[in-house]
Amino acid sequence: MKKMLMVLLLVISVVFNFSYVSAQIPIQKNSAEIFQDLQRLNTLGTVLYVAAHPDDENTRLLSWLVNEKKFRTAYVSLTRGDGGQNLLGTELGTSLGVIRTQELLAARKIDGAEQYFTRAYDFGFSKNPEETLEKWNKDSVLRDLVTLIRTIKPDVMICRFPHTGEGGHGHHTASAILARKAFQLAADPQYKLPSGLPFWHVKSLFWNTFNFGSANTISESQLKLEIGNFNPVLGKSYGEIASNSRSQHKSQGFGTASTRGELKEYFVQWYGDTVKNDLFENLNFSWSRIPRTQEIQSLVNQAIEKFQLARPNEVLPLLLKVKKKIDGLKMSREFNPEKDTWLKYKTDQLNQLIFQCAGIFATATVNTNELSYGDSVQIKVDGIQRSNLPVSIKNIILGNQIFSIDSILTNNILNTFNYTITIPDNIPYSSPYWLDRDIKDNLFQPLKDRNGNQAYIYDDTLARIVLNIDGQDFQYDLPLNYRFVDPIRGEVYQQVVILPQITMQWSEPFSLHPNGDEGAVSLKVTAHSDMNKGHLLLKYPEDWNVQIVNGVELPELNKGQTYDFVLNISNQGKTLSKDFLEASIEVDGQIFNQELTSIDYSHIPRQTILKPAHLALTSFPIITHFKRIGYLEGAGDMVAMSLKQLGYEIVQINEHNYNQLNWNDLEAVVVGVRAYNTHKWLNDAYDKILEYVNSGGNLVVQYNTNNRLGPIIARMFPYDLEVTTSRVTVEEAPVTMLDKDSPILNYPNKITNEDFDAWIQERGIYFAGKRGDEWKSVIAMNDPNDTPKDGSLVYAPYGKGNIVYTGLSFFRELPSSVVGAFRLFVNLIELPKNQ
Repeated sequence: MKKMLMVLLLVISVVFNFSYVSAQIPIQKNSAEIFQDLQRLNTLGTVLYVAAHPDDENTRLLSWLVNEKKFRTAYVSLTRGDGGQNLLGTELGTSLGVIRTQELLAARKIDGAEQYFTRAYDFGFSKNPEETLEKWNKDSVLRDLVTLIRTIKPDVMICRFPHTGEGGHGHHTASAILARKAFQLAADPQYKLPSGLPFWHVKSLFWNTFNFGSANTISESQLKLEIGNFNPVLGKSYGEIASNSRSQHKSQGFGTASTRGELKEYFVQWYGDTVKNDLFENLNFSWSRIPRTQEIQSLVNQAIEKFQLARPNEVLPLLLKVKKKIDGLKMSREFNPEKDTWLKYKTDQLNQLIFQCAGIFATATVNTNELSYGDSVQIKVDGIQRSNLPVSIKNIILGNQIFSIDSILTNNILNTFNYTITIPDNIPYSSPYWLDRDIKDNLFQPLKDRNGNQAYIYDDTLARIVLNIDGQDFQYDLPLNYRFVDPIRGEVYQQVVILPQITMQWSEPFSLHPNGDEGAVSLKVTAHSDMNKGHLLLKYPEDWNVQIVNGVELPELNKGQTYDFVLNISNQGKTLSKDFLEASIEVDGQIFNQELTSIDYSHIPRQTILKPAHLALTSFPIITHFKRIGYLEGAGDMVAMSLKQLGYEIVQINEHNYNQLNWNDLEAVVVGVRAYNTHKWLNDAYDKILEYVNSGGNLVVQYNTNNRLGPIIARMFPYDLEVTTSRVTVEEAPVTMLDKDSPILNYPNKITNEDFDAWIQERGIYFAGKRGDEWKSVIAMNDPNDTPKDGSLVYAPYGKGNIVYTGLSFFRELPSSVVGAFRLFVNLIELPKNQ
């Protein structure tokens, strides 16, 4: 049974949230970039690069393929990287996947490649491909990959990893296994797809061998390509372009130095006609691969020969002739999927090239960064052209309305048009399309793009402009932006998001009630449009009690309406109870039940995620004695928030207060994940921390990495301890108690094997390896067919206190309300003092 609670509320007027992201600046290319695009227009070749995760791609090779060979180049990452760690903040799981998707798109803007995916969810590190393929349902991901191959029709496919396991991660190996099979099935006429896409024969499949980590798979006998070329048109080498591209993976800490000079890439051929010196031997990448394109080839050659950096507009007449020829070919009714694919792609490429050569700049802007259905909004459309050809604006399409203009754009004269429209209700909300439905069997279940190939679906286009350029019509989509001037950054363009008229946000991502304790939580209700009075509806289990603390008053203009609740459970936490408090708003018979989460980092556009406003409620029995503990934040996690809900008073420790802090007031100090990878000041704080432990404090250090990309940069412990890459990836892996009398397993909570039930994603990562005799191991665990590992949780007495290092994934388990993880973590915090 569920209780229902209904409260009258007065919905507030519009609230705007501002973030300073310039990622949506309209594209303006210089002449060198235009010339590169013109050369690409003359090349009809496609390469598909295949791997498992964001940051797996070889950006050096992608940059070279796009900018030197002028190929249409695509990277397909089977997953969106949801299972990784986050060096920037607290987002994990699907929220991290949203960040990493945008990081890939940012990287592709730099190296010029395209970005694709499958529906596979990154469920975390896997030690073997068998587990990976079983969890993903091999045939489903295989279908996604074949769909992509038959859609973009690559001539050559390249895998980052081998199918034999040298790539380490089970996802890596699985990506190669799937690519090899997809290569074959894509060419099989008997392999049918729901979309009906015809078969496509990829000419060759290669493995791009590597030398990183402990694996060196390259050999001088392998096929080699020199890709360290300097591109004088762009003024950069491909190593320099690649480092900038790779450095967009900021959530993974992948900032990379530029490389200059000779760079060789090595390859092993798996399938296709044998090549000896070049991946692309005997392949035709000219217009002649498409029938009746001799004139197109000739016109493009003339444009390339005639192009002048100071006057790119002079090739416009030739490009417009090419457009007419391609349009004529597209009218042919012959069945030729390769022709149709190339003509569509080249039309898009040509339209953008004409736009840039004509020096056209067009924007659609509004005075807010958020809009909702029914909003009346003025849209400002600016347009200018810088060429000697006749250019006019025929129509401006805003929402469902077409405005006839027929206005000539005089060379270098800015034209401005203002129109007021009502936002139509057929535009999708701004939320990642692959998160529209719950994940099932480790696969996203998107309603649009059923194979999940698209990086992002921008189907919320509200503005389009129809231009006539020397007698030919062109339609261009205009991203709708909020444009403003920042005193420091200057002109800033920010993507406008489409949101429900009302959204909500819980003050906490979950609500813990240890021993049935009463707890407080708030719900912020935001109206993104002017609304009438409405009702707050709450739905929750009948054994929970929910009391609204504050009265209902009309809030101040542009302020959020916030409701404060006190929650408790009638069984007083004597048994485990997990459920949800569900909130919705009813206005004039319409129900709004979406919680809005915003992700805002400077290197990607603001991301908005909408999901049902369900707050997880958890009550369970647990014993705690300590009251006040310190938390030293690392790279970012939600452990401090979790411990606060458990009842501890949390004192934040940082670079600025550690010297003034009265450490004796703290009964324990917890160190956040990867703190020793990110805070050099911990070297200065080392003596202070050890003095605290020596006096009887407990220090609990969560995992750190120790490798080339994430080295330890501050001294950690007084005793020797090696941080390794050892981990246990199966969350159900059995746990052996090595020291059943250890206080960690007995005080204040008795730890049993049941406390390791219901863990998520993994047991732990970056375990302790070789270490001094001072350290004591408490538990051991291992993945199937692996040897036991005893470094997931170790501790050592130091003076009157204790030092703990743990690779157990508390940073995942605690925010997911895994009860056993809480009980064990309390025991680490409350280790008894040494006499």
